[in-house]
Amino acid sequence: MKTKAVILAAGRGTRLLPLTDNIPKCLLKVNDKPVVEYILDRLAEIKINEIIVVIGHFGDKIKKHIGDNYNGIPVKYVSNPIYDQTNSTYSLWLAKDIVGDDFLVINADTLCNKNVLKYITESNYEIALAIDDTLTGQLSEDAMKVTIVNGLIKDASKKIPADKTHGDAIGIYRFKGKGVEVLYKELKRLVDEKILDQLFTFAVKALMVDFPVYPVSTRGLAWIEVDDHKDLRNAKEVVERMLKEEKTAN
Repeated sequence: MKTKAVILAAGRGTRLLPLTDNIPKCLLKVNDKPVVEYILDRLAEIKINEIIVVIGHFGDKIKKHIGDNYNGIPVKYVSNPIYDQTNSTYSLWLAKDIVGDDFLVINADTLCNKNVLKYITESNYEIALAIDDTLTGQLSEDAMKVTIVNGLIKDASKKIPADKTHGDAIGIYRFKGKGVEVLYKELKRLVDEKILDQLFTFAVKALMVDFPVYPVSTRGLAWIEVDDHKDLRNAKEVVERMLKEEKTAN
């Protein structure tokens, strides 16, 4: 497989303070295992080609923990020196020289069944988002809601009203070919205009106007985004479900 994976791990994880006072969020443990290792294990299982980790907050600790090779997959690092003033759009911009023309983007706090990664990697779309389409209507304030029209994602935002919410974007994206080109053109525009504080979905939303952005269903499989203390508590149960699902699928 020639697909690379970019893990966005530069953030401060302020909603998980004081736990993130001395440790980056992705190294917090769920069932005695750091969050990022669940992601790395699954990337290794689907035989991803290379892993790129964008680091910032306690980046040295992430580097030391993962190293430059994980289960036979080369790992590279990109440092976001102004992580405390920027967001994931800028983090991905910094990786522009090494991402290549086919890559996944994964938030470092998103845990999911390995088959979700498989579905999106095997899809042939130039831009795709993993969507939990079992979650519709009234979702939590924090959910990244999407509107799907004629099989394409036409909006992605935390503020989409319930009647236009057709799913929850779980924090996993795929870009290949022309999709990479249009993404970096938009990221360059944001950087040139000094719009550095936006979540990555902000950039993707701008692409939807002129370029087809496809949903790839999670097919109801287990996932969780670990944003706060409640999520961290819930993650234990979700991970157990995820492992059970994966075992059954094998």
